[in-house]
Amino acid sequence: MEGFFGTGSIFFAKPLARYNILNDNSKFIYKFFYILRRDPALLYKRIREAIIYDRIINENQDKIEYMVLRSLYSIYATCSSTIGFNRSNAKRAFMDMIRTYKSKIKEMIECAVFTSRDIFNFLRVLSKRDKVSSTFVYLDPPY
Repeated sequence: MEGFFGTGSIFFAKPLARYNILNDNSKFIYKFFYILRRDPALLYKRIREAIIYDRIINENQDKIEYMVLRSLYSIYATCSSTIGFNRSNAKRAFMDMIRTYKSKIKEMIECAVFTSRDIFNFLRVLSKRDKVSSTFVYLDPPY
């Protein structure tokens, strides 16, 4: 269980547990993973269209595509040992990495339950349920 999911750096770096309950109070994070789980093809298509030039990314930093792109960089950096690219192959290398880890990400998020609650409400709900003695709850609040 993760109370502050964010981009899932812990979740994606470990093997799946028997139960995977993920929470983040950010509606953006919740919606991002909801879309990634329900319609990943649309999300990947928009990323392919968005990754053209740094100039376009810089012009659209306040738009959702930039936030999605930023989140995906974080997710795929978590799944691989490095995310360093040079200017000549950056788009191709990033898209290759997306294709490589797409099935891993899909498999993992399909085995998870997502919630979007305030951390205190999330913990309160947990305390009302029967707990397994081996349950691990990871709480690392954003800085």
